[in-house]
Amino acid sequence: MARVGRYDSRTIDKIYTHVTKKMDDNILDLLDNL
Repeated sequence: MARVGRYDSRTIDKIYTHVTKKMDDNILDLLDNL
């Protein structure tokens, strides 16, 4: 976390969980359309 700089770990967690949630939704949509 030190290398990131001004962001605290909570901010990083929010960013990553937001991104992975979006990817999960996209993957579910793709699988539904197979």
